[in-house]
Amino acid sequence: TRVSPGPFELPDLSQNISGNLDVTVRESDGSVRTWQVNTASVPFMARQGQVRYKVAGGRPLYGGTHNNSTVSPDFLLGEATWGAFNNTSLYGGLIASTGDYRSAALGIGQNMGLLGALSADVTRSDARLPHGQKQSGYSYRINYAKTFDKTGSTLAFVGYRFSDRHFLSMPEYLQRRATDGGDAWHEKQSYTVTYSQSVPVLNMSAALSVSRLNYWNAQSNNNYMLSLNKVFSLGDLQGLSASVSFARNQYTGGGSQNQVYATISIPWGDSRQVSYSVQKDNRGGLQQ
Repeated sequence: TRVSPGPFELPDLSQNISGNLDVTVRESDGSVRTWQVNTASVPFMARQGQVRYKVAGGRPLYGGTHNNSTVSPDFLLGEATWGAFNNTSLYGGLIASTGDYRSAALGIGQNMGLLGALSADVTRSDARLPHGQKQSGYSYRINYAKTFDKTGSTLAFVGYRFSDRHFLSMPEYLQRRATDGGDAWHEKQSYTVTYSQSVPVLNMSAALSVSRLNYWNAQSNNNYMLSLNKVFSLGDLQGLSASVSFARNQYTGGGSQNQVYATISIPWGDSRQVSYSVQKDNRGGLQQ
C-alpha cells in the first residue's frame, strides 16, 4: 500500500484480525523499517472515526418436535459501535418487538495494546409477560481478550455476566411466553473462557469454550462447546463462511443435553451479509 509522507493509517484492515502484525515500511530513499503491532479483539471495537453496525429482524421459531410453532412477536435488532478515540470505542444496542419486549445496551471498549483489550456494558430489559405481569431488570458484562502469538496466533477470551432477578434476555422471554408465563430457568451469573486457534492454510478457525451458568431458580450447569468456522468461495461469490458447533450441557443435579448449531453467512455488498442459523438438540428442540 502506498501512503503519503508523514503519519499514516491503514483503514481497510479486517476487523477480525488478531495477534502481532508485522509492519514493513520502504521509504522513497530505499531504506526499510520494520516493527510489530499487537492486536486483540472483543465483541465491540472499531477504529477511530469508524462506525460498525448490524441490523436484523424476523420472527423466531421456538418449540420442540411436538409443538413447533412461530412464537410471536416479530422483532427488530440493531447495534452499532463507534470508534470514538484511537483506542476507545462506544457501543449501543437495541431489541424491540411487537410483543411487549424491549432491551437496550450501552458499553465501552478499550484497546490496551500489549495488555490486551477490555470491554464492559450494561443492558436493561423491559417485558410484559402473559397475564399482564411486568418485569424490568439489568444485566452487566465484562469481556477481556489477549493474544498469545507464541502458540500460533491464538486468542484467550474471558467473559463474566451478572443479571439481576428481573432481567430477561430475549430467549428467556420467548421461553416464558411459550410456557404461558411459567417459571423458566432464569440466569444469574455466567463465566466463559474460550481458546481459539486459527489455521490460515485452510482458511479455518477452531474454538473451545467452557462456561459455567448459575441460575436464580435452578441448579448450576456447565457447558462445553467446540466450534469450527470455514471461509470459502463459491463461483463468483467470495468471502462466504460456514460454522458448526457442538455443545454439551451438564447439569449439577444430573443429566445432560447435547446440541448442534450451524450457521452460513453470505456477503451482500461491501459490508453487509445475510445469515441463516439453526439449532437442534437431542431432546427434539429446534430453533431457527
